[in-house]
This record gives sequence, structure tokens and C-alpha cells, in this order.
Amino acid sequence: MASNSSFLIIGAGNFGAATALSLVQHASPSKVTLLDSTPFPNPRAASHDINKIIRDDYPDPTYMKIMVESMGRWRSSPLYSPFYHETGVLRADPSDFSARTLQSYKALGVNTDADWISVEEARKRWEGVFASADFEGLEKVFWNPRGGWAEAEKALVAVIKSAIDLGAEYQANAATKLLFDADGKCIGAQLQDGREIRADSTILAAGAATSLLLYQTSPSNKSLHAGNRSVATGAVSFFARWDDERRKKFKDVPVFKNCLSGTKGTSATSCIDGFAKLWKRGKHVLDFGWNYQIQLRHELYQSQTPVSGEHNNVCSTGRT
Repeated sequence: MASNSSFLIIGAGNFGAATALSLVQHASPSKVTLLDSTPFPNPRAASHDINKIIRDDYPDPTYMKIMVESMGRWRSSPLYSPFYHETGVLRADPSDFSARTLQSYKALGVNTDADWISVEEARKRWEGVFASADFEGLEKVFWNPRGGWAEAEKALVAVIKSAIDLGAEYQANAATKLLFDADGKCIGAQLQDGREIRADSTILAAGAATSLLLYQTSPSNKSLHAGNRSVATGAVSFFARWDDERRKKFKDVPVFKNCLSGTKGTSATSCIDGFAKLWKRGKHVLDFGWNYQIQLRHELYQSQTPVSGEHNNVCSTGRT
């Protein structure tokens, strides 16, 4: 990559913002433009939230390796650590997810305090907040004391501001289509106000909006469309504010990932300002009738379908 290259990043969520910051820190680009449809942080972005779970306990070795590295930054970086709260993560899961996670720790040589604890112990700890929980016959649950949660919106804003301070440009405008030259190379994007932004490299980090943008770029070119290669995922969240007594009781309670069939969901009960957050996972599909679906479900969709067609040089990032 040439040091004087210009970059257009479409989407200023976690992936877009972190990419912009990394580029201005390490790549010496001539210009980095971070584009999103609203002033930051975009309230429609998946990363716009009061909190997000921060953990490295994943069975996939590649993903675990990335998260192990990132955990160090959450704990010690002046940029990230002010927003990180290491309450631990408790997981009730009848599948082999946690067993495979422990195997991945071992295979990668990662020192971890994660281990099994009995349901009986879980009921007694943390002032008994799980004493009456229905663990559906499980005898043990997975406990990772070195995980927790982060103040998501505040951390995202800090990353974007750091990128801007180091030379990135933020523009609040929606991309309506990608631009290609005669050779099929992506050269930028057209904006909602009719202007164009040209760049040597275009990075698409638009999350759930990715499929729509690709379709709008060329409705007749199905090779460019996301098709079944990208599925937007989501969950329904609920919020409540504790009174002072409950706030003290739940202050050190871990994030609880409930993967049991009856009450599948997650809770983070010690959020800033006394808020508790619970989110229920399910599956819903919204079909807009133009080869574009949004599918809300609990599992991460993965497709082995390769990118094909002449427009194949756009880099798309994000968990979709």
C-alpha cells in the first residue's frame, strides 16, 4: 500500500472508526475520509449502545487470537481502558461452545482464568442474584473472570475523535451508490446530496446497510449484490434503571449469557448511571422485495460463497 494513498471508509461504527484510526496512525495516507449518514455516533449503528460485552472466550481460534490481543488494549490503553469494566462473564450453555473455547485457549497457549464452576456455586456468589435462576438442569456453567463490558457509545466517540485529531476527516452524509471506472475498479461513492468522493481505496464498513448500498449501486448486477453472503443480525434490548439499593447489589454482578432454550438472552446489570440492560435473542426476517433481506437471529451467519463478478475490489468489514 502506497503511503500517499487516499481512503474512503463508508460507515463509522466500530470497524470503520477503528480502521480510520489505524490508517492515520500507521499508514501515512494522503487522506482518510470517514463517512456516515449522521453526525457521530450514528444512533442506527450496531455499535451505538450503552454497553457491549468484551471477552476473548470464543471457540474459533482466529477470533480468539484477535480478541486476546484486543483485551490487552481494553485493560491498559489510555484510549480504551476508561470505558472498560471487568465484571467477568458467566455463560449458561448446554452446547459444547465453552468446552471448545477451553480447548482453543490451550491450543493457542493462552493463559486464562476461565473455567467451569458449579451451578450451586453460581447461585451462592454475587449476593445470591442467581439463587432462583432456572438453569434447566445444568450442573456447571462457564465463568470467565477476565471479561466484562464497555461503555460502547463513549468508546466509539473517543476512537472517532482520536482519528480526527490525527488527520482523518469525518463527513456526515449518506452514500447512495459506489462509483466504478471503466475497468471495474471502485473509485469512491456518490453521496445523498449529489456530491462525489473519490479515493484510491474504498472500504465498506456499513454493517446492516451494506446490502442496500450494493443493490443501489447496480440493481441489475446481481454479482455485486450481497445476496446470501451477508445477513444483518440483531436482538431486542430492554433497559431499566435500578434504585440505589439494587444498584449497589448489582454493581459487581457479571455479564450473564443465557444460552438455554427457555430464556435465551443476555444481561449486563451494572451499567453506568444505574441502568441495567437485557437483550433477548430470536430470529426474524424482513423481506423488502428487492433481493434484500434483513434476518435477525442469534447465530452469526457464515457463508462460503466467494465474491464474484467484475466489481470485486471493495473491502467490506463488519459482523453481518
